[in-house]
Amino acid sequence: MNEEDSLVGKEYNLTDNSPANVLESYDHDRERLGENGRFVFDHVQMLTKPLSMLPTFDKRYSNIFLFPNSASDIKDIANTESILRYSTFKRQKPQLYTSNIAGILEFKDHDAHQMRVTITSRFFDQGKPCSLGDDWFLAYMMDKVLNFNILGLDFDTERDGAWQKMLMLMIPFHLERAMSKGIYKQYMSRRYNDSRPRGVIDIPRHISRNVPFRGTVAYNTREFDVDNPVTELIRHTIEYIRAQGNFGTQLLRNVNRDTDTYVREIRQATWKHYDSNARAKIIHENRTHPVRHAFYSEYRDLQQLCLKILTKQGVDTGCGEDAVHGLLFSCSWLWEEYLNTLLSGHFKDYEVKHPRNLDQHKKDALKWPIFKVGGTDDQTENWLIPDFLLKPTADDRENIVMDAKYKPRKNISRDDRFQLLAYKLYFRSHKGLFLYAAKDEAEKEKEDRKLIVAGDENHTVEEISLVVGKGQAKTYSEYCTLMKRREKRFLSDIDDYIMEDGNHPVDDEG
Repeated sequence: MNEEDSLVGKEYNLTDNSPANVLESYDHDRERLGENGRFVFDHVQMLTKPLSMLPTFDKRYSNIFLFPNSASDIKDIANTESILRYSTFKRQKPQLYTSNIAGILEFKDHDAHQMRVTITSRFFDQGKPCSLGDDWFLAYMMDKVLNFNILGLDFDTERDGAWQKMLMLMIPFHLERAMSKGIYKQYMSRRYNDSRPRGVIDIPRHISRNVPFRGTVAYNTREFDVDNPVTELIRHTIEYIRAQGNFGTQLLRNVNRDTDTYVREIRQATWKHYDSNARAKIIHENRTHPVRHAFYSEYRDLQQLCLKILTKQGVDTGCGEDAVHGLLFSCSWLWEEYLNTLLSGHFKDYEVKHPRNLDQHKKDALKWPIFKVGGTDDQTENWLIPDFLLKPTADDRENIVMDAKYKPRKNISRDDRFQLLAYKLYFRSHKGLFLYAAKDEAEKEKEDRKLIVAGDENHTVEEISLVVGKGQAKTYSEYCTLMKRREKRFLSDIDDYIMEDGNHPVDDEG
């Protein structure tokens, strides 16, 4: 088998923000490649295009899910961000790199060419690539943030089942986001025959149903109802998952995400019109009438996920048609939300302000305007959106800002520091923190440090890492135990810095 043939039908493991050497020889001259090489070449070139635009370039790429939602909703992923990118850093010839995205992608075509690309965390095993199921750090963060056990998915021996389960595992997260807006409502046409008419009398139906007169009136009306095609679709998906045995039952009882509560609310909202035999009709209705209102964008995402689960779109990986499907994560987002699980509720004298901790109806509550346009009352320019803001619960303490960085300390840039300085000045805080990841204890001991603002020793920035590497752990269970100890030290380091030299009182004069 030649090198080109060996590139097809296998899994190619990469790490985030690292050279994609295994694919680099197939990213330039398509004409010199054979059939198999061109299959790889075409997909490599597609992966260098903006992630948010992939479905526009090729509709097959619409079967890729990105957490937390879509690229346009993640502040860490610009519209120009791609899964693979070219860089000329320290080289004259452009080199192919991965970006700040991890996950799994599978490609196939009608000629039985198949390829899997897995991108895992660069921090777990000294930057060594591995399969998705062997990256315990990524699995640990997903479990903490999403209650999503990716280690139980077998993409080798149970490929179709693994993809189907992966889609179902996404339901609790999307259900929570959607239900934070309240149960979806829309106007529905209803037909009644009772003694309290509240709409337009349906004369033909009234004559056929109520002659001789029986004390009731047949009429039609429109109601703003929680029982509608969208909530019915969610209900059908819930019942489909419930039918998957113990896996489905446990998933829908996810108490950490209040999934059980949301499931009960959906079932209660749809009890009157739910019909298990009407699934095809409900699927068609939702396909032809997607949720469009911007306020309900979370329901649009949930609607699309439910449709993919019920129709198995992008899940059947058997040969016979072209397909691309995958699940991707913003590493920065996942790191930030993982830190949120550690920080929220930890501080006795502070309330942790973080976008996900806020009521979704009040997203702007964690946006502070930098400038106001002269001559206007409410027109503003530019916003400050800190990752974490510690708001004191006592008047004698000041705000503290924290910036989460999914990068080594040496990669924290000049712009990153200027951004944190802007936060500190705006919130009149003498202390700020960068919270970053370290591969091992040696890196932590070497890299953790304090920065002092030149000319004012009271203004400091602490750079504190959480060690996330494999260490001496032999199993995932051992790794989880190890991470618990590391998390305690991480939080202790933060506490020590906050209480160091006391916490400055608020300077009302700025």
